[in-house]
Amino acid sequence: MSTGLGTAFDEVGIKSAIASRWPKYSSYELKRVVSGGTENAMYRLGNELVVRVPLHDHAANALKREVAILQCVRLRALNVPKIVEFDAGSKSSMPIAIYEWMQGSDYFTNPPLDPVQSAELLASFIAELRSNEPDHGFLGENSDHKRGIPLIEKTEITRKSVFEIADEFDREVLLGIWDDATKAAPHDGMPSWFHGDLHAGNLITNGGILTGVIDFGLAAVGDPAADLPPAWWLFEGEARAKFKKSLGVGEDEWRRGRGWALHNAVIAYAYYRDKEKAELTKMSRDAIVRLTEETD
Repeated sequence: MSTGLGTAFDEVGIKSAIASRWPKYSSYELKRVVSGGTENAMYRLGNELVVRVPLHDHAANALKREVAILQCVRLRALNVPKIVEFDAGSKSSMPIAIYEWMQGSDYFTNPPLDPVQSAELLASFIAELRSNEPDHGFLGENSDHKRGIPLIEKTEITRKSVFEIADEFDREVLLGIWDDATKAAPHDGMPSWFHGDLHAGNLITNGGILTGVIDFGLAAVGDPAADLPPAWWLFEGEARAKFKKSLGVGEDEWRRGRGWALHNAVIAYAYYRDKEKAELTKMSRDAIVRLTEETD
């Protein structure tokens, strides 16, 4: 699929594409937003808007999915992206979405002052998301990343990544964490909504407080344990305990959540550690360290 924005994937091409689709924005200033993400190019449009343009086909599918999901779930516990305009594109052009600009910065760059409060706020968001009526059209098993499916189905790819980072981490320890997670009792209730990608790059802070959640491209319906990885990606000690207690998580779900945290972290770390993605590398490595420390 072509971007449909010309060979120069830059501000000139983006501005032209926006003007052709929504002429009313043709006079707005456009400025690239520096981001550590790998899926979308982000541009400020005037003072109040932000444009997201996917960088490849999978990201295009995720953007379409995000827009559809945000239109069918109701969330108030934390700020979420508010869609202003959306064009689904065509066979020869990428989709483009325009959102209201969310004030603040990402959790990685400016972590909140109180991790325990953040754990409680994030748990409230997850609980509220879970309370939405599940839409079986968004089952995780039908999505590109297949989050929220039975963990055992992720064994091959998880083990592969564990072996790839065995020069830094004890693979037997990591495989032991995975084995315990896959032996936990499976989710036996109704499938529920989950965000699926609650790492520091997708959380917004403002004034030292967790205020928002972005990037719903991996959101789906399935095992709610898929939203427990922040317990290890973000939190330690009292904050982790508060997160677990606030969600009322049982031991089997917690063990599966640990498995999802390990799965996400080892894949990300194996892929990004030799690339120029310092934030993603550090986030995933820190998660692995926390998981292994918990087994000591």
